Amino acid sequence: MQKIHIFSDFDGTITNEDSLVVVLDKYSNSDWRLFEAELSRGECTPFETLTNETESLNASLSDMLELLDSTVTIRDGFSEFVAFIKQQ
Repeated sequence: MQKIHIFSDFDGTITNEDSLVVVLDKYSNSDWRLFEAELSRGECTPFETLTNETESLNASLSDMLELLDSTVTIRDGFSEFVAFIKQQ
């Protein structure tokens, strides 16, 4: 049997919410949207933006995971997609 690899975006494809936005809104110790604005203006790279955003987080991994578990939901149809792939 030939192996098939499926690549998928996560936020907005598998989940209804953007998980990083959820975490940043709750736990960032700065206005993380300013980093996004700098990126939009071409003042920094996507890597620099993500680095600045994640460095602004002030929470433990367990707190962030608990927040995501209670907030982020899987999109309708994704479970069926996974089941279909497993059958194939």
